[in-house]
Amino acid sequence: MLFTREPRAAGPVLTEEHLKDIVNAVTKDCKKSLRAIDKLAAATASEEKALYPHLKTIMDKVEEKLADLLPGRAYFRQVVSTDKRLVVLDDPVFPEGDDNKPDFVIADVDDPRLVKTARAATVPSTSVSLRTPPYLGKKVYWRNCFSFIELSPAHADESQTEAGNANKTLVQGIDYSRYVFRSHPFNLFVYGVFVSGNNFCVGRFDRLGTLLSPDHRLTEGEGLSLFLKVVARLLWEMSRKDLGEDPTVSRISGRTDGKEYPQYKVTMGGKEDTRAWITVGPPIWVSSSLLGRGTVVWRVLSEGTRLPSILKIAWRSSNRKPELQIYDEIERILKEKNVAYPHNMARALTGGDVRLNKQTLMSVRALRGNDALTPPEIRGISDRVLHRVSLQKVGKPLWEYTSLEQFLRAIIGAVEAHKTLADNGIIHRDISAGNILIEVFPDFENGTMLELDIDETCGFLTDFEFASVPLPETRKTYVAGTAIFMAQSVLEAVLDKKPIVRTAVHDVESFCWVILYAIYKHAIDDTNVVKNIPNLKQEFRGLFAAYSIQNLLNRRATALGLHHLQIYTAHIEHGEALKGLLLIVWGWINAFKPRQELPGKRAGNLENLDWAVDIVLQYNPQLDPERDDGRKVPDHNGILSVLRLCLGQIKAGKAV
Repeated sequence: MLFTREPRAAGPVLTEEHLKDIVNAVTKDCKKSLRAIDKLAAATASEEKALYPHLKTIMDKVEEKLADLLPGRAYFRQVVSTDKRLVVLDDPVFPEGDDNKPDFVIADVDDPRLVKTARAATVPSTSVSLRTPPYLGKKVYWRNCFSFIELSPAHADESQTEAGNANKTLVQGIDYSRYVFRSHPFNLFVYGVFVSGNNFCVGRFDRLGTLLSPDHRLTEGEGLSLFLKVVARLLWEMSRKDLGEDPTVSRISGRTDGKEYPQYKVTMGGKEDTRAWITVGPPIWVSSSLLGRGTVVWRVLSEGTRLPSILKIAWRSSNRKPELQIYDEIERILKEKNVAYPHNMARALTGGDVRLNKQTLMSVRALRGNDALTPPEIRGISDRVLHRVSLQKVGKPLWEYTSLEQFLRAIIGAVEAHKTLADNGIIHRDISAGNILIEVFPDFENGTMLELDIDETCGFLTDFEFASVPLPETRKTYVAGTAIFMAQSVLEAVLDKKPIVRTAVHDVESFCWVILYAIYKHAIDDTNVVKNIPNLKQEFRGLFAAYSIQNLLNRRATALGLHHLQIYTAHIEHGEALKGLLLIVWGWINAFKPRQELPGKRAGNLENLDWAVDIVLQYNPQLDPERDDGRKVPDHNGILSVLRLCLGQIKAGKAV
């Protein structure tokens, strides 16, 4: 099986004798369910739900017997059916719905021996049972779930473990593991259980892919014993660390299901390295992908000095230089050319690769513990290493701007920094909404952040792991960067498995998508806006909630414009200026496509927007039959001139 280490149980240890008693109890008391599962093994997909109650009966029997056998319990979890129940993903960054859910989740629940008072305190109850009562909630939250169980009829997935057979159930499992990673940002891996008819296997998901155990017969013999052992450990014995939480991180206070986000102490691993940070609030960016860097960005305080900073955590490719080293190289190159380090660019303070122990880096291969399980190279990457970088500047997400003027000043600063770097042969290659922050004065000790004066507003560029220093290089066909912000030609090259040289032009196109994303995100975070323009969130998802490269390209190709976002501009200060900017940005995006349509044409009245329409036509001349001056795409100067024009109109108080 894939549980590579024995659990570090905080309570009574689960022995083989206990497991024998559980097997005997299930064999005796769950005969009907075991027979029904065998009978339904070849059921059609429409009959899949008939498996639910029988499997639930068996898993509930495991918990019941454990409560009888063991005198104590360290972890209170329950197998919760998601049938007729929502599984909610509280993700502040990416706009995905909650309709995709596994058949069962292993959810943290309250200790049944404690009850909550009206003031949310806990006091002892009259119950002495260690068995959790039936889950009655209409919702269950991914933030309370570390693993899942997915069912399918046997014929739907004839071989779950055969290499290269990316069956539907496994693809769904990958989605569920992404939800766990996003809800538990310090997880290193995720376990899932797949039941196919009367067989089952265990999957382990990490940043290099998926490992699957062999199939076992669920209803009899050794297979039944293994299945019950897996369920028992998930429910009763496995700690958060056993379930994937980073051992170099410890929780200081709070619960993910409470009103206040937990506070964590983050270290570099190993006894010799004493550097540590304390997180402040939830992460300000969480990657949505499984395969890749899994980037998470936190506001933190240095444990010793209490100095505030930004801490970026990501799984770097072992084939590439550590990001800390790339920051040093950028500074060296600029110094050699007598170019000032851009004030709108982050500076690295400290960091490095995390250690599993004194001799071993925290890598996917090291965590798997068996190189035979991992091919020499996966998508051009031999391994992924956990890397942490502390940044000198402190900021807030780009979409949390307090005014349109603050947003424009921030994005202008980031583009200016990018231009300085590009002019000196350094290409960022991963422009995304999470890599541009608005600088603030932090007062984390008192839980506040102070805004800079509007004239001093500074947006700064971060995350240089993929930067080409000093010359661009040809990338292989795997995705490097955040797909939803990638340039059209880069996505097409990835889909066609063709190499492509990433250039500054590609990054400029990414800035266009960042502008749209940030404005959409700012709007839908306002509950009043969502209430008054209910289709705005759907329009946002239509552009950004893709589940694959092909799906993302399809969404972009069929997008009809920014109709509801244009409606939003009528309800805000300086809305006409924003409306013109959106018209131009959509025109820029269409200029990168083979076929264009007039952006914003569904927005209604374009009166007083002649300045914006004229700029759009410069990049989309085919929209005007009187123009034949050819097609062009925006560059740094083009995007900066428009942003400054829009800013100037706001400063002058013009309603354009």
